[in-house]
Amino acid sequence: MPVPVVAFTTIRVKESRDHKGRGQSQLRRLLYPALMFIDPNGGHMQDAEQLPPGTSDSSTSSHQNLPIGVSKIIGSSGMKVLGLMEWRPSVLGREFPLLVVNALCGRKGNRADTGSIQIYHITRGTPDIVHIELKHNISCDKPVYSLASYGASSLVFCSGTTLYLRTMTDVDGVPKWVSMPSHELNTKALHISVREPYVYLSTAINSIMVFKVEETLLVPQISDALGRPGLHHLLIPSRSLVLATSMERTVVGLWQSPERPLNNSSRTAFEAVLSGTIRKLCEGPIKPPWLTIPERSPRVIIGSNLDGSFHQLEVIDEDTWRLLRFIQHMAERNATICPHTYAEPPTMHIEPRPRERFMDINGDLLYRLLDRGTPDTATFLRTMLEEQPDPDRERHDFDTPEARQQKFFEIVEAALGPLGSQDRIEAVVDFLRREILPPVL
Repeated sequence: MPVPVVAFTTIRVKESRDHKGRGQSQLRRLLYPALMFIDPNGGHMQDAEQLPPGTSDSSTSSHQNLPIGVSKIIGSSGMKVLGLMEWRPSVLGREFPLLVVNALCGRKGNRADTGSIQIYHITRGTPDIVHIELKHNISCDKPVYSLASYGASSLVFCSGTTLYLRTMTDVDGVPKWVSMPSHELNTKALHISVREPYVYLSTAINSIMVFKVEETLLVPQISDALGRPGLHHLLIPSRSLVLATSMERTVVGLWQSPERPLNNSSRTAFEAVLSGTIRKLCEGPIKPPWLTIPERSPRVIIGSNLDGSFHQLEVIDEDTWRLLRFIQHMAERNATICPHTYAEPPTMHIEPRPRERFMDINGDLLYRLLDRGTPDTATFLRTMLEEQPDPDRERHDFDTPEARQQKFFEIVEAALGPLGSQDRIEAVVDFLRREILPPVL
């Protein structure tokens, strides 16, 4: 069973002598990078300095047996771990379980920061012991901000503003790194992912840049048509989309055309403005079976924010978007659901019309409607549909409640299919509960 590993900064207090002859000493707090393997079932974690004498400690030796729950210092003071990656390269038919660490190495004074890539060989000893051995330490002139694996035995990484591709080969039984031509970027890449033969980057200026590996060259392909300060991205091949986040609190969906566009730009499918900045995206099957729509994948997207909160994201089809957006527009005009903003003049008609910047759904707002309970939610939804249009808002509503209901039920039929004799309002509420309720984490 794989053992989870974390990287963090640990503090060491050291005594320094006074070199001015006053015979006094001072205590200095130094920051060091450390690794720790964690027991997924819980367990006590401790610093190596608290271990009994004779127990394996967190020294910076090249190899050691490290107890689970005990930290190991992996570099000098000022080094900062920027990423961890599990890597299983295959060389001459042999597969190696490796852990790759990319880091920034801080320098004192006015000297520029450097970077490094540390590659550890990881094997499980006893259930409580992990054997860790430093195999390679690649020094770089600039910090290594991101990396990813490519192919069977290659690494692609960004050091400073340069994109590198290196391959590990076997020469007379000794692993050797072979460098390929690099590519200079206009800014640093904060995240890299691979879908061969393409390499995707999230950079500090462009939310997405795509390169194609052609023999030994990194050839630029496409980038975001707009300059967004990118942070992270997630590939969604099933929908031909790349989901990208930015420092502007946005999440954008970029179309991935099978053919390279003439302007080398990726067209925006949608853009959502969230309440926080998403630092990382991941995808997984975390919806419980009783809330999973049969025709829909149980996998959902989770975004972790810089403030420690989480967003649940899901890419939906246009018919589902129309239904949810219609309900959202009605809820935004309701004093019970939105007591602080319902009186603000609406900017859009209740009937949804696709626009690039308004293709997101506010799940938190719809959850307030569901929070009333199934019977009350159906009654409340029916009441909103039957309300008389506000004369002051006639440009953003239907002329009569009957016209509003007719359009709503047309959208329901398109999104949910034929319902037969089933009550359409109750069917919508049941759909909302499965679509909006959060997963069990």
